Amino acid sequence: MPALVDLSGMKFARLAVLRRDGCAPSGPIKWLCRCDCGNYVSVVGQNLKCGNTKSCGCYHVETATARQKELADAAVTHGMSQSPEYKSWRCMLARCYTPSDKRYQEYSSRGIAVCDEWRVSFQAFFANVGPRPSPQHTVDRIDNDKGYFPGNVRWATRTEQNNNKRTTPRYVYRGNLMPFMDIYRVAAPSFTASGVRVRLKRGLGIEEALGGPAG
Repeated sequence: MPALVDLSGMKFARLAVLRRDGCAPSGPIKWLCRCDCGNYVSVVGQNLKCGNTKSCGCYHVETATARQKELADAAVTHGMSQSPEYKSWRCMLARCYTPSDKRYQEYSSRGIAVCDEWRVSFQAFFANVGPRPSPQHTVDRIDNDKGYFPGNVRWATRTEQNNNKRTTPRYVYRGNLMPFMDIYRVAAPSFTASGVRVRLKRGLGIEEALGGPAG
């Protein structure tokens, strides 16, 4: 495990880091910061270093009204206010910032946030991720331990997202670390998937569980 970098005394955008503010069990380390506006806020260190969080929220408050009107007008102009991309953007924001959303606690406890640019701009989000490829695709974070920002978001199918979960079992097969179902589809064994899983639980290696050494 890499040594902890002490962020105390550093300045990130509008936030001056005062001290470490603990962390949730098995969760990310947070830092107590003082914003230029005078407010105090606890921020996940990764979000500070990556620039995903630049203020206590005052930056968003200062710019949101004008930007939201601009975006609303643009969405109506371009016919995207009812588009699946626009709805995905709104749902993304709700998961991270709306306490009444059913997934808010899960996301907030892990420090998952939306970068400031996307938080106030649907157009910036859409320009980066592009059109949804199909009705089966939804927004997915490539690294599930990080937030929503350019380079970490893609459109993915439900199968791709399930394979990308932190809890998805992975095994080394033909020299590659792969999710179980990807291996099962490649190997195409005579056993059912549940049958292979039973053999794995008995202690067999992945190749033995599939019915023999991989070719």
